[in-house]
Amino acid sequence: MQAYPLFLDLRGRLILVFGAGRVGRRKVASLVPCEPAEILVVDTCEKAGHALPAAAPVRFVCRQLCEADLEGRSLVFAASGDREANARLATLCRARGIFCNIADAPEAGDFLVPAHFASGPLLAAFSTSGLSPAVARRMKEAAREMLEREFGALTRFMGVLRPYVLALDLGSDAHAEIFRAVADSDLGELLKKGSGGDEQAAFQARELLRSLLPATLHDRIGEMAHDFF
Repeated sequence: MQAYPLFLDLRGRLILVFGAGRVGRRKVASLVPCEPAEILVVDTCEKAGHALPAAAPVRFVCRQLCEADLEGRSLVFAASGDREANARLATLCRARGIFCNIADAPEAGDFLVPAHFASGPLLAAFSTSGLSPAVARRMKEAAREMLEREFGALTRFMGVLRPYVLALDLGSDAHAEIFRAVADSDLGELLKKGSGGDEQAAFQARELLRSLLPATLHDRIGEMAHDFF
């Protein structure tokens, strides 16, 4: 199976998690930072619900799952310990056009949850297309330190730069050319050194930006780089 990778904006969405065991709690914990309007967690074990994150969008109900729980849901996670119940839930979701992840049989669901980590705006995900979640987790841990070190500061700077460039209203092709030029330059390495107190690197970073950005942004470089040096 060739999975299609994407990142979802779940702000304001309604999510259902069926099962409040170890797997279900892990799903809930990863969903909370995404700011959904509600994460409804259904489980027949009252004790399991006590271990859920005490976050505003999380609502736990201790009872059997019912079809009405699917109303208005954007995503569903079948994470109970009952394989047949998980499969039934996936069937109900498919009939309603709701994407469902099945924790104990990912190949039978509609989407996979990759191993991932977030460091500020940097979000990286790793998948083996369901063949080995254990390998995906190992890939994540192996890559985490390198990605944070090599791209953390550059990613944050690009987030600062973006509104300045878009405000120029030069057109999408011109904007993309500027962003690619900055991303492909040595700026990331200079940002790392400059933030560590290397004044020469800070100077070189500002000069590099002058060579890469339109002249109308040259007098704004100091405020763009203020939090990095």
